[in-house]
Amino acid sequence: MTAAPELWECLKSRITALRPDFSAQRIEALTASLQSSLNLLMAESWQRARRVIAQAAGDAQAISIVGPLSESPSIADRLMNEIDDATLEQEISRRQRNGKMVSSVKKVHSHAILEHLAERPLTELEPALDEMERSPERPTTLEYACVTTVKNLVRERCANLVAPVKHKIERELSFELAATSEVIKPTRNASVSTVMNDNIVDLATQALHDDNVDAIIEILARTPNIAPDVIRETLNGRNARGLVALSWKAGLPASLAAAVQIHLALIPPTRAILPSSDGSYALTPKELNWQLDFLREKCTAVAA
Repeated sequence: MTAAPELWECLKSRITALRPDFSAQRIEALTASLQSSLNLLMAESWQRARRVIAQAAGDAQAISIVGPLSESPSIADRLMNEIDDATLEQEISRRQRNGKMVSSVKKVHSHAILEHLAERPLTELEPALDEMERSPERPTTLEYACVTTVKNLVRERCANLVAPVKHKIERELSFELAATSEVIKPTRNASVSTVMNDNIVDLATQALHDDNVDAIIEILARTPNIAPDVIRETLNGRNARGLVALSWKAGLPASLAAAVQIHLALIPPTRAILPSSDGSYALTPKELNWQLDFLREKCTAVAA
């Protein structure tokens, strides 16, 4: 993706506002550095979205959706809305600390790790790689903004597709892009979730201990206007975000939402949506409510 010129003008203006003491030359260098990163990250996000849609609905559908979207003039505004001042400040400071305008700190870090592993004996290599898979690098906030922008644009574009195709694409998006997009936002206030009920927590804990899928479905089915059959399909389809949203609405803590994903839906831990560092839900209320609305719409489609 080559972003619209207005994106970079907006980016330059925001950098200037955050660093009013910088010379025009330094502002240009920072803008070019961030521009390089964003172009790369958006291109990666579009490639992943195209691959996900192709798996769900075929190559032709993927091309017809991603092609026009990746050239959409609305990308500039949408991406800038996702990059808040705190994120931009963090990125500027990181580039200043490094003393040069690097375009991808994460990739440099990964390369250094792999070079280090290459020097280790073969007997140590596989366990080290396994550990990397279990504890992958957290995506940066810029990656979060790019993936979220692409996901939202794809969702809106798919809104008018026939229900089976739309639901299949969303299921793939929920599974394939979850780990990259939602688990890396700064710590949020735990109060965004519904009020937790000790009795429900005890029931869910016991159901997990007993591997009682029906009991978990009964608990999650307390969410208004979502049928148990759709909840069961969400479990069977390994829809990480859907399960997190249902757990949140049912009043379960984020730790139990993670346990439902891993132990009942059999989602690998590296791809599950885990709690934030303070134990609260890692997804935003907007994303959680969007997932619930999507599941309700699916219930309506199934009933029809």
